[in-house]
Amino acid sequence: MTKVNKAPTPQTTQATPAKATEADAAETIIATAETETGTVTEQPADAFMIPLDRLDPATSNVRKGPLTGIDVLAKSLFATGQQQSLKVRAFDNGRFEVIAGSRRLAAFKLLIKQKKILPTHPVACIVDNVPPMVPEAVQQLTENTMRQAMNPVDEYEAYAELLEAGASVGDLAKQFSATARHIKQRIRLGSLAEPIREALREDEITLDIAKAFGGEPDTERQLQVWQALKNRGHFTAYTVSEAIRENSYAEDHRLAVFVGLDAYRAKGGRIVEDLFQKGSRLVDGALLENLAQAKLQAEADKIGTGEGFKWAETSLKSHIPTYGSTKITRTTRPMTEPEKAEETRILSKIDILTEKAEAEADQKTENDIRALNDRLSVMHNARTDFNPAEKAVAGVKVYLDSNGDVQTVRGLVRDEDVPALKVLRNTGQPSPAKKAKTSGPKYYSGKLQGDLTAERTAALRYGVLRNYAEAPDLMLYSLARNFNHRSTSNEPISMPIGFIDNRTSAEYKIQAEEKITEFMAELDRSFLDKPFWDGYAVFRALSNAKKDKWAAAILSRQVTRASAWTQGKHDDHDILGSRFKVVIRTTFKPDGAFLNRLTKDQLLDIADKIGGKQFRLDLGSLKKAELVTALAGVFDGSAQVYGKDVIKKARTWTPDHMDFPTSKPAQKAPVRKPAPRTAKGGRRPASAKTAPVKKAA
Repeated sequence: MTKVNKAPTPQTTQATPAKATEADAAETIIATAETETGTVTEQPADAFMIPLDRLDPATSNVRKGPLTGIDVLAKSLFATGQQQSLKVRAFDNGRFEVIAGSRRLAAFKLLIKQKKILPTHPVACIVDNVPPMVPEAVQQLTENTMRQAMNPVDEYEAYAELLEAGASVGDLAKQFSATARHIKQRIRLGSLAEPIREALREDEITLDIAKAFGGEPDTERQLQVWQALKNRGHFTAYTVSEAIRENSYAEDHRLAVFVGLDAYRAKGGRIVEDLFQKGSRLVDGALLENLAQAKLQAEADKIGTGEGFKWAETSLKSHIPTYGSTKITRTTRPMTEPEKAEETRILSKIDILTEKAEAEADQKTENDIRALNDRLSVMHNARTDFNPAEKAVAGVKVYLDSNGDVQTVRGLVRDEDVPALKVLRNTGQPSPAKKAKTSGPKYYSGKLQGDLTAERTAALRYGVLRNYAEAPDLMLYSLARNFNHRSTSNEPISMPIGFIDNRTSAEYKIQAEEKITEFMAELDRSFLDKPFWDGYAVFRALSNAKKDKWAAAILSRQVTRASAWTQGKHDDHDILGSRFKVVIRTTFKPDGAFLNRLTKDQLLDIADKIGGKQFRLDLGSLKKAELVTALAGVFDGSAQVYGKDVIKKARTWTPDHMDFPTSKPAQKAPVRKPAPRTAKGGRRPASAKTAPVKKAA
């Protein structure tokens, strides 16, 4: 090791006389090496010349990713010489460890490999006895962050070492001229689950994808999403972000605004800074939903009880569809004499202020006019309300809008209360109490009744689709009955078709909808994207069966809610179901999701009906979860251990009141057969006779 005063001539590879050009190149390399070692380029006074073959890369170097750009750096060193000394640590065995300058060391070794310099080529180095209180990571990070951008995983490992040594995030931000958020981001990236971190280090995923995973601090959750998406194949930063944030909410989400961050924290809710998106996230999503539901229910109970409604329901959705629902309407009572006088006084004042505002614009005058109009609205609303007797059979739905504000829909009437409302409106008196059925409303919860009603309605709609040959006559008859309610549009013919809402609870999935979707997917839509008359020509050319299917599709959407728990209200639905031979078990199978909503006694009643008393006793010792699993196996046919007879009976079992009568209506019209098509594509009535064709004379 030689102290730099005047550098010795570097050793180079020997050139043979036969290759004069290579010898000339070697002389150039020697001159370049002299520049590197201090002959031309000024080096620090404490720099030493150390042969390359005595230098080793530091094993603790923070840069663990693959070194890039080495070939370019080697060319630069060859052309311009060594511009900066390496930092090394001396060992007793005479070797040196490079703690800063690993890329330059690699570039020098590349020149050796290319036989442009000798392994003993001297390199300017500073022997750095690092004080114990200054970790190596500080020096290495400084070296690297001032040069080529490091792999963020490498950065994290160095930052972690410094944090463990007692440094704070603020200290590191000052040390490396970076923001605290940048350092937190790198720490989060380095804290990713090991498979994700290694994929980032090896460039198997992009930094954006890694950031998406970094939105969730829980490494177990990261691994769940990682495995799920890897099994699916290709994924993007967006799909990762959607999956990783599935059970959390942004701090400005309407549920968070409604509940309040303090109330959420008070119940143990965790809030995590979202380092890669704006703001923070509430990661205990289920807790937030429960708090929002409880608070909203309290609001609903207050409104329902305080205003005299029969019931009050809540929804965490930002919109509640009410199309097709029965509603009661508000009425306005006549004004009293004092109210008339007050209204006259306010209107007179508004006229005076309006004339003043027209003559000379003034903000105070406009505010006064607005206040007086608000006063009129308050007076009007005070005289407007629902009929108290009708409110006793109606309810209110309470929900949160997109801003987290409480909104209400008042005056909704459930299907089971419609008969009572009709009696009330016809007689002015509440309907007499009726004896409850032995099953149905008494047996199932109201929520489950609603979902089964939706299932029954969907089955009825599918029955209409399957029997599409009769659909045109029934559809035309239905449209004719509603002829006066049709609206117009910009097209020459308009016959609006609505969609009767077949609502369910939020978590329920209608099984029959799968069959409906399959039918709808097979409709011939070749005419829909064409101008009106061009499309009409295409439609007329369709086969009768294809047209009938379109008629059935339209008609099925008009099937109203087919509740089986409102006595006497839906007899016509039973006739329709019987006419179209609707069998509930064609589209509905009692699965685990349905069975889990029943009580254990209800489950044992099912066991009694499909297997008898002994089967009920056999299952009676099971816990509810085990009982659900057993019955689900019976219904899907996998639990053969219970015998063929039980499996056979289970194939036809349906919840009470769900199935449609099998008996034929007293007066059933014959099913219409498609009429033959005329020469011009129209349909000739079945009763029409073809006139004899006269031959030309």
